[in-house]
Amino acid sequence: NTTEQRVNQYTVMRGNPSLDLVKLHYIDFGYNLSAKNANVSFYGHYNIFTDFMKTSYHVEDNDIVRTYISDGKMHEWLAGGSASLSLFGKSLQLSGNLQYRWQKTTGMYGIDNKRMEYSLSANCYLGNFSLTAQYYPKNKLFDGEVLNEIPQQYFFLASWHHKGLFVEVGCKNIFDGAYKERQWFDYGNYAIDQTTERNNWGSSAWVRLSYSFDFGRKKVERTKMDVQKGSSGIMKI
Repeated sequence: NTTEQRVNQYTVMRGNPSLDLVKLHYIDFGYNLSAKNANVSFYGHYNIFTDFMKTSYHVEDNDIVRTYISDGKMHEWLAGGSASLSLFGKSLQLSGNLQYRWQKTTGMYGIDNKRMEYSLSANCYLGNFSLTAQYYPKNKLFDGEVLNEIPQQYFFLASWHHKGLFVEVGCKNIFDGAYKERQWFDYGNYAIDQTTERNNWGSSAWVRLSYSFDFGRKKVERTKMDVQKGSSGIMKI
């Protein structure tokens, strides 16, 4: 539509009735190999958005007009693999993930973003106790509008359960200071470069306690199974 709205004293937001429909073409593939104590997976996908919708800025008199255009394509290619290994009678499980991400837009405001990404995790089970650790390094992504830089994240969890009782103690990014996330992009007439700092979300610790009651559950003890004799493609008696 052609609706126009003033956002502030400098910016006007305007609709565009001439937008084309965004079309998505994609290809996915995957392969998984499982062994007794190991698992390996390979995966990938390729997305192509045609008539990709973008935010556009231009100057009219003393105003910056923000509108939308259908222009060019967005390509996104992701390929990688993950592996997990179980040790000591499956009481210790180690896993890792490695992938390559390529993002590109053509036409106006074309951009190219290439990244190698990885993550690591470990799980340990000792009787009723379990320990978990996960790590995700700093990453940069293009979401179709702006570039996002996300800082590293890591988690530690310890839990214990007995019958219906469950206790968990965990923490996240406890060795880091404030959580900072950056967003930036250059539209020519208008540029964005902002950093959001969160003092109360980057580092955290918690305790969770729960109890599951067993009353109200109907228990049935079977001593004989009645099965109609005959044959089928599944079972023969």
